[in-house]
Amino acid sequence: MSTPNHKTRRLSVLLITPEVSRRSDLMIVGEARPSVSDPAHVDFAELLSACNYTFDIVAPEDIAPELFGDSGSVKYSSVVLAVPMRGLSDAALSVVRQVSYELGISLVAAYDCPDNRSAAWFGIERFNGKRMLWPLKAKIIRWPNADGTACVADYGLASGFAGVRRRGLRKLSLKQTLTKGMSLISSLKMPYKRTARAPKTRILSTTMRGEPLAWSYEFGDATNYYFALHGDFFLDKYNEMHRLVRSAINANSGHGMVCADLDQTMVWRLDDPGASKAEYLDDGCLLTEKEWRELGILLEEERTPLSVMYTPGWVDDGNHRSGEVFIDDKLLTERTPGAVRDSARVKYVFSDRHKPPHDHVSEFCGLETLVKKGVVDVHSHGLTHLTPDRERWAAAADKGTDTRWYTEFYCTREDRAVSAEDQTAAMTKSKDKIENLFGTPVAVLTPSSHRHDHGSDALAQAAGYKLFSADYTGIIKGDVLVRNWKIPALMIYFKEPSTSIVKAGYPLLGVVHDYEVKTSLEQFRRVLRRWMAAGIKRCVSLNSLAASLCSQIDASYSAKDAKMEVRITLPAATRPSRLPMPRVAADILIKIVVPPGYSYTGESIDVSGGNLVSMEKPAQNTINMSVRAADAKSVRIVIPVRQSQSNMVSSSDGRNRDLLILR
Repeated sequence: MSTPNHKTRRLSVLLITPEVSRRSDLMIVGEARPSVSDPAHVDFAELLSACNYTFDIVAPEDIAPELFGDSGSVKYSSVVLAVPMRGLSDAALSVVRQVSYELGISLVAAYDCPDNRSAAWFGIERFNGKRMLWPLKAKIIRWPNADGTACVADYGLASGFAGVRRRGLRKLSLKQTLTKGMSLISSLKMPYKRTARAPKTRILSTTMRGEPLAWSYEFGDATNYYFALHGDFFLDKYNEMHRLVRSAINANSGHGMVCADLDQTMVWRLDDPGASKAEYLDDGCLLTEKEWRELGILLEEERTPLSVMYTPGWVDDGNHRSGEVFIDDKLLTERTPGAVRDSARVKYVFSDRHKPPHDHVSEFCGLETLVKKGVVDVHSHGLTHLTPDRERWAAAADKGTDTRWYTEFYCTREDRAVSAEDQTAAMTKSKDKIENLFGTPVAVLTPSSHRHDHGSDALAQAAGYKLFSADYTGIIKGDVLVRNWKIPALMIYFKEPSTSIVKAGYPLLGVVHDYEVKTSLEQFRRVLRRWMAAGIKRCVSLNSLAASLCSQIDASYSAKDAKMEVRITLPAATRPSRLPMPRVAADILIKIVVPPGYSYTGESIDVSGGNLVSMEKPAQNTINMSVRAADAKSVRIVIPVRQSQSNMVSSSDGRNRDLLILR
């Protein structure tokens, strides 16, 4: 059997969790409704998926030696233990110990995960009970990957919000208000384990009084990491502790790592173009072709892409007294209540001539121009933005005032689910229509008003979508769906910027509506700049976010050959489009952590299957780059790297150089 240093190592993470729910062939992690607190394995899955770490999920009963590799390769660089190890059999525990000690696989655990059989693997000599964290702050004094500075992670109330609501809780339902209130109360309790540690533990974080909260410990060929804070709670807040966990995963036992680079990144999402609610709700409006052009100028000036959630189905209420409907500039004389028309062909003229006509043809033309210019990308906001019970809606006297009529994937008025068949039909038709209209693939679905049931995101995956953007971001990758509440979509006009999510290192979706932008473009500019001032360093499109989160990143490291190999494969369609679709150019944002002892030489980089858009080196062993993939299904990049002076071995041609290969 070859020694660990002569094995090829896959740069990926194994997440050991309790049993995860499945829907058909789809593994689902997390809840579709907000909860008081997520269990530890959900928090870790959110953290991993938010940076697109390649990770596998297994239950404790599936632990076996062959899971971790064979004589020539090791499958993982880190194992995150998100279950109490007291529940593992002696045989399973023996396997975990062996692969860590002998193969150098880093173990990451928190709070009560280690038991008396495994505590020594983390440098724990004994447990001395628990204590509540007070004040609710943790000092971070050292970073495993040397990618941060000393700071204080705040666990106070404010750190629980990605943005601070301007209008209190009045826009939340009673159930949501109670859930949020219970969550805030529970967040004030933060227990941690008190321990006696081995002399060689390397302290990473402490309480404000200096008691250790996180440390690393060398265990055979591995470096293991322990977080003494409660596993179900310590990743519930937005603070720097999330960065510390990622730093531990990136450092692992010194094998390198590759993941998505979405730190300080924001997506601007504009909802509602195409929807007929602009005509029927009081004070409804839309953007004209001229206003779209002016918005495009602003976006170019601010160097900010915009992702538009479009509704291609316009619903007729059949009421001649309220207004006239024109299709392709021809008056529609026979109207059927609840009939669905193509929004891009509709012009609505109000009977009240004081109201300007609503020209969805002009709206579409303006939007189409920005799509062709590359300023805007378009995705689905459903088919109609309206209850499936359209005939009942058409006859309702309160359709102009009751916004509950205008949710398509959940019957908000009756508080009941929409049938899976109706949801699937709407998702599929919307995707097909938008792709046909704009000639670009649609990757993201946003349910109207963020209302949906427990299975809507899984139905979206079956309909061919890659991201489900609601209050949380549903990340669909292969046969796994992670309901990631750490990547929120915030109604920006109801929020003041918060630096908490930037401190935690997660991307953010900022949601605006056409009627908000129409009121004042300059106000929109000010809102955008306020969020940039709160720590956002770049804005990307939903296409780029989907590509960065859903692409498969397969990376490996060979100490014998002194190289890393990475294959970035763009997400494949789960349901083929009705029409041939060109692959949309999307920037994939990646972070490369080079193993200790190696560094980038600074020579030219060879890219095939895409283009290198930008590159920076924020730390000694870290390279952040943006790669634009267009027509290829995968991207290959060759980066020259050099061994450091202390670890240099001469090559046959007299140059001390190896290759970092991404393909």
